[in-house]
Amino acid sequence: MSGIVLTFHDIVLRQWDIALLKPNKWLNDNILAFIMEYFSEEMFAEQKQRIAFVDPSLAHLFKMADERDLRTFPQLLGWNQKELLIIPVNDCMSAEGGGGHWSLLVYRRSEKRFECYDSMPMNRLVNKSMSLLSKKLTSVLDENAGEDREDPTLDVLTCAQQTNSSDCGVYVIIFAQLVAKDFCHRNPQFFNDLLSVDQNDVEQMRVQVLDIIASLKEKINASKS
Repeated sequence: MSGIVLTFHDIVLRQWDIALLKPNKWLNDNILAFIMEYFSEEMFAEQKQRIAFVDPSLAHLFKMADERDLRTFPQLLGWNQKELLIIPVNDCMSAEGGGGHWSLLVYRRSEKRFECYDSMPMNRLVNKSMSLLSKKLTSVLDENAGEDREDPTLDVLTCAQQTNSSDCGVYVIIFAQLVAKDFCHRNPQFFNDLLSVDQNDVEQMRVQVLDIIASLKEKINASKS
């Protein structure tokens, strides 16, 4: 139990996770998993039947799984019932894990469209990771997709760009929130908002996540007293 700061549903945050929310630290998958869970259970709880905020570790497991083992994933996790999938994706192409960059993959069921939101120019490794995941998702989410299916189209949206090598995970959180808000309540400024994210927004988001963790911890402690 040493070092545990917060247990929130299936996510356990420890001191070393919290330390990554300081400025210029690269966010790990556990912080991103936590904020996806928070979006699902708290901020966008009313949209839980429509939106899946996907744990990045599960997304990576799915991406690297053998195609013969894929079909059980969406049914078990309910992805095949959602209208919108919001997925933090790492550029790692190894089953052992690793990688150095986060970007966001979005799937819109009604349009059968994948969108990539990236705070850096898309390179070969990111494109390979995104393409593999979107192809495997199509194989199980599109009922009309057969063995001879074409690779899905991946639309790369124009987004604000990070100014260092460490803030990609924070941009993923901001982009995910913007996408979900636009899905729930159409935002005519959505594309402008994607472009206008700056370093001040990034720093504020790090503080907001810390505040969310502190608030949840206080709520849990109060319920025990």
